[in-house]
Amino acid sequence: MDCCGDKKKGRIEVAKAIVEGTARRLLPATELARLRMNICEGCDKSTWFMIFEYLAWLAKNGTEVFENFAQLENLPPLPIKEYHRFAELYCSVCKCNLDGKTRVPDSECLLDHWKVLDSVLTKAERIRRFNICCRCINNRLEVKDNNKGLRGVCNLSRGFYPTPSKPSSRQIEVVLPNGEPAVIKEMTGDCLADKWALTEP
Repeated sequence: MDCCGDKKKGRIEVAKAIVEGTARRLLPATELARLRMNICEGCDKSTWFMIFEYLAWLAKNGTEVFENFAQLENLPPLPIKEYHRFAELYCSVCKCNLDGKTRVPDSECLLDHWKVLDSVLTKAERIRRFNICCRCINNRLEVKDNNKGLRGVCNLSRGFYPTPSKPSSRQIEVVLPNGEPAVIKEMTGDCLADKWALTEP
């Protein structure tokens, strides 16, 4: 399917993507998979099917499924069903089981609903950037206006990267160099000193 990454993938590559997604369901979901699933759960193209209901649809449309196995989006959309017990979430457009598809890193949403996540950094990347900022000569720590804790300040961008507050799902807890607890928010954008590059110049 075009949603399985490379739009030129054939039957074998699509089958491998399905197997990968199924296998990854045995492992804890990554941050990216959870964010993708949140988007899919709120999409009006998502539908709830029990496994036997999905298999029944495959059997009913067997010939068309076989002929369009790499482009199931060419088939009529799956019926939209509300959540019911033991049902799993599927995309009515690409016909994928979304708990599996969202876990495959190079999979894509045919409706481009996942594009919003392109700018969301992984937990590891935010920690990596935070550690770089802590060692940077352009960084300094200053007392917050309410005198409750410290925050890091970049002398170039004047950006505040950690802020003592209650962590949310898009924040992670860290400890400042002086031992002060804080959280990292998105840390998106660019480092004006070009120190966030994955390889040193």
